[in-house]
Amino acid sequence: MLIVGILYFAKPVFAPLAIAVLLTFILTPLVSWVQRWGLSRVPAVLLVVILVFALLGSIISVFVAQLKGLATELPTYKTQIAAKINGLHDVSTPSWIANIQDVLNSVTKVASEEGQSKAEALAPVRVQVESSAFPMVQSIASPVLEFLVNAILVFILVVFMSVRREDLRNRLIRLLGHHNLNSTTRVLDDASQRISRFLFYQFVLNIGFGVVLALGLMVIGIPYAYIWGFMAALLRYVPYIGPWIAALFPLIASLVMPGWTPFFLVFGYFIVLELIHGNVVEPLVFGHSIGVSGVALLVAALFWAWLWGPLGLVLSTPLTACLFVFGRHVPSLEFLSLLLGDEPVMQKSAIYYQRLLAKDPEEAEELVEEYLKDHSVDQVYQDILFPALLNAKKDREENDLRLEDQAFILESTRDIFQDVVLPAHRKTHSPSAADKPA
Repeated sequence: MLIVGILYFAKPVFAPLAIAVLLTFILTPLVSWVQRWGLSRVPAVLLVVILVFALLGSIISVFVAQLKGLATELPTYKTQIAAKINGLHDVSTPSWIANIQDVLNSVTKVASEEGQSKAEALAPVRVQVESSAFPMVQSIASPVLEFLVNAILVFILVVFMSVRREDLRNRLIRLLGHHNLNSTTRVLDDASQRISRFLFYQFVLNIGFGVVLALGLMVIGIPYAYIWGFMAALLRYVPYIGPWIAALFPLIASLVMPGWTPFFLVFGYFIVLELIHGNVVEPLVFGHSIGVSGVALLVAALFWAWLWGPLGLVLSTPLTACLFVFGRHVPSLEFLSLLLGDEPVMQKSAIYYQRLLAKDPEEAEELVEEYLKDHSVDQVYQDILFPALLNAKKDREENDLRLEDQAFILESTRDIFQDVVLPAHRKTHSPSAADKPA
């Protein structure tokens, strides 16, 4: 609770620090690549950081410029979208749907009239306040100034962290495990390489997805395709729901074009692009997932969004991946890998035994059936049934298992053997040998 409170109230400090740490991990492969061409550490860091920040700055400036244009044309687009949606009412609908619409319209009309009468009865006295230019300028300049200060702070932190990378690593080794330098050094090097590679590839893939989406939307003719591509690249950091939220904006923008063909083209293009990106490109680049479970990513997204708002929502996946990797390699943080990982934390025999203790033979039988799909019958004996029965025998001898529970486990195991294991054994052995296990 203390850590969460500090992160919440010290957001102006920790949010730029988190961005700087993630950017340092992302830029580490680029800095190493530039150093292999002959540059020393400091010039290589400055070159990479300046180029990357200049690229990001130009991307954001173009996004802001197009966003201003969209804001000026938004009333026109709003009218066109409303007219197209209202045109759907002209299409002939079944009588029962029309009756439901009439009822809903009547209820809405009555409720709006009652609300209007109450509002008129409680109408406040109009007070005219003379506006001043200074508060307006201050309201506009304050967020811009805060963004520039944070950007400069992130830039300085990234430069110093990249230049002093070895010193920070040595300090972390001294903090975590200086008594065993060999294993601690190996663990931290492996963790930092995993995080750097994952964040770098994720950054490149998200940027590539946004660029390809924007180009496709330009071909279709969707206005302000650059904005939708930029938002898609950003929202892909939000697990699972981010890409589909990004799809809503170009779909709505397609409604300003004549006909419904652009809408269906955008929908089909996004589906195809998402399927190719998620099932072909990402597996080829990453090889396999970093190991974080889907539930953990969704919970982390909710947590970081509550903690830091939209910025936390975007940073949730990289931060969760970093915590998971350090949890796998740092013994004192092992609980993080257990909470966030997608790998099984219990052996099959323990899961089988636990389900029978919970009087759930159906799930225990499903576990054996699933295991038989990829393993032999002998492995089922060795990995599930025999260890579970030995655990039951041991717990009974230590008076940790009641006699009726032991009888239930034996009876359920006998039923699973006869219904699942024995038929599978007969499929893989001769009829004469099939009777021996029984």
